[in-house]
Amino acid sequence: MWLLGLACAPEPDVWSGGPTGPAEVQVLPGVASISCALESDRREVHTAQAGDDGLYTLHGLLADEVYECIGGAQEFEIETEPLPDWVPYTYVSGDPEAADSDYVLFNHFLNSPNGGLTNQALLVTDRDGRVRWAHKIEAEYGVADVSLVEGQRVLFAGRGGQPRLIDLSGETLWEWDISHAHHDVEMLPSGQIATLVYVDYDDHVGFGIRVVDPETGEDTFRLRSDELDLEVPDDSDPDAFHANALVVEERHGDLVRLWVNLRETSQLIRIHPRTLEIDLELGPDSDWSLEKAGGAEVSWWNGPHDPVVGDGKVLVYDNGTPESGTRIIELELDEDGQTAVASWSWSGGWYENIWGGVRRTSGDNLLVARGHCTYCEKAEEGESTIFEIDPDRETVWRLHLHPLSGLYRAEPIDGCALFANRRYCDAL
Repeated sequence: MWLLGLACAPEPDVWSGGPTGPAEVQVLPGVASISCALESDRREVHTAQAGDDGLYTLHGLLADEVYECIGGAQEFEIETEPLPDWVPYTYVSGDPEAADSDYVLFNHFLNSPNGGLTNQALLVTDRDGRVRWAHKIEAEYGVADVSLVEGQRVLFAGRGGQPRLIDLSGETLWEWDISHAHHDVEMLPSGQIATLVYVDYDDHVGFGIRVVDPETGEDTFRLRSDELDLEVPDDSDPDAFHANALVVEERHGDLVRLWVNLRETSQLIRIHPRTLEIDLELGPDSDWSLEKAGGAEVSWWNGPHDPVVGDGKVLVYDNGTPESGTRIIELELDEDGQTAVASWSWSGGWYENIWGGVRRTSGDNLLVARGHCTYCEKAEEGESTIFEIDPDRETVWRLHLHPLSGLYRAEPIDGCALFANRRYCDAL
């Protein structure tokens, strides 16, 4: 903490901030809000309202910069702290104005030579490639899923870790006291939180789904894979299905449908939560036929990740095979005819055997997260990167990371949803 002052008038206490922590300013009497502009770029203007805690709190300021602030008749400066060495260097190529994502939220780590993960963090970068928010994760498990939820909160979980909800200051708001979360966690519209979990059986590791009310800590729904009509592969790894993604459809607080992506068996299944019946299954061994728009042949996925489900469509990041390469594929579903039509596909000419995801942006683009594993036996040359593809299948924008960087998924964020910065939010 440091105090700024001028001889001509007393000034408010100012706590230096930046991406790894908020900048805080003591509330000025009778002043409802303050405005802080970047000295070197006047398009960058942050605003903050007086809080009940007696502070104006600003999130998303750039590191190692000087902001000139005005609050009523007071003028003062905020000098932000430099980035710590655990925050990776980032930069962009392409056209930032062609990107739909004002900000991108993702998990980051470094591929360790011994096959582990180090320097785990959650990051938000802007479309110009600058780090806006960074939260270091002190955990032995690997974080796989992170998302922004209403109220400027961040929800994340990992492989074997505890789902956790934090605010932008990094304070833990809620933590689920389980030690067997499995990749994916999401907050439902009702405020309930759903996650995949590992379930140990005598001869294999299966999966489960748990839904909890964070207010009471009580489970509102539980499911185990042995309750489903699923055949355990004879030659499977211990993690027989490797459930790596969960999509929950909810209506008026009731669970309507549960989608689970099974990477090991290349299945995407849909479960009725009351009967536990699998009423839809997509994949190479399903009863569904797959065709390309126009009737041409197309292959099913192999090692799918991160499905996006809605409006009768399924969008999937497909790890694929060394021969097919990694691709993005979108299917339009005809449930009556049990036919899936591949209406959109894209391949970047590379292969990644694990990690990766895809999300729709607020516009017409797709945001793709390529997670590169440097220590995997099947790893080819490449790097972890996040990029946007336009409807013409052209890569219009790309976020570059450290050569040893790894990541799992990424989420596009609208400029008005996270920080009060006029540069990316015209409504301010």
